[in-house]
Amino acid sequence: MINKIRIITIWIAAFAIALIGLPVTALSQQTVQRPYRINDKQLERIIRRIEQRTNTFSRHLDNALDRSRLDGTDREDEINAYVEDFEKTTNYLRDRFNNRQSVVTDVQMVLNSSVRINQFMRNNTLNRTVQNDWTLLRRDLAQLARAYNVAWNWNKIYNPDLALRIPYGINDRQVDSLLRRIDTRAESFKRSLDRALDESKFDGTQREDEINRFVSVFNDNTKRLRERFDDRNSVAADVEKVLNSAASINNFMLRHSLNTSTQYDWSLLRTEMEELARVYNVSWNWHTPSPNVGTFAGSYTGDALLTGTFRINISRSDDPRVVAQKITYRMTQKNRQRVEDLIVNRFAPAEVIALERHGRDFSMETDRTPNQI
Repeated sequence: MINKIRIITIWIAAFAIALIGLPVTALSQQTVQRPYRINDKQLERIIRRIEQRTNTFSRHLDNALDRSRLDGTDREDEINAYVEDFEKTTNYLRDRFNNRQSVVTDVQMVLNSSVRINQFMRNNTLNRTVQNDWTLLRRDLAQLARAYNVAWNWNKIYNPDLALRIPYGINDRQVDSLLRRIDTRAESFKRSLDRALDESKFDGTQREDEINRFVSVFNDNTKRLRERFDDRNSVAADVEKVLNSAASINNFMLRHSLNTSTQYDWSLLRTEMEELARVYNVSWNWHTPSPNVGTFAGSYTGDALLTGTFRINISRSDDPRVVAQKITYRMTQKNRQRVEDLIVNRFAPAEVIALERHGRDFSMETDRTPNQI
């Protein structure tokens, strides 16, 4: 059974959404949005830090060896050879990165040469300064491995001949080019769509208003993505908003036959959308939009009039049963279970909320029965 509630003002609607969508604490655990990938500037900083810390480590290592029992021994020659090899592979990675040619195997060469140094540092006790230098350098190397999606084990030498020579990831220039193509395709689609609607049975109808709203939301989300990308702050959720708004357009295009030109323009834009999903590592299905968007955790998939269907991300809220147990733990056994059940029944969130605006009034439907609200 679906419960329908008539709400007069937007403020009450917003409060009701918050109340139903959140458990008793009324606090959602917000997920930190991390960048979808490390960008060129960040990667350049990692490589530069590795170079600087290598110089520091090498200098302090020389001083430590001169004051140790290893001075003048084969072990000293051995570690010096390891460091020299490490510096060579790092320089090679730097050159390849500057030329936008760096690949996974270039990083593996750096990491392999660092494993030999790591084994030496583990087997030979040197002063604290050198040990600290190596700890910092190891940390940067671990970041380098993550940037190039390399699964790394300090106790294992990797065979670079087994690697595919693929780039660490699409670079900023390529992402910028993709976003420009999306803008261009979107403009072409909008022009052909306007012409097709004017010549169709949808001209002047609510269906025309509907698709125009979908396109407007899509354009707003695309613009927001571009701004966040330019600021080096774009995250997967920004892309999911673009893709979800594109899904609304796609559903309209599947349901309604428009002219060939409009269908063709949309197919080109769809292709760019799929590439965008791959670049930002978003698992995308046109028939199943991302559940992470359209929740009350900072995103919205309805139109600008607050009309739309929303799915609450329950996993980002506190568990009502846990909260109830904390509240009732001092009660007698006789009353505890009854009160816990009342609290859980009252504050368990709805999973789906549908809103529709009619002027100043709102209709809201949830997937909870009346006695649960």
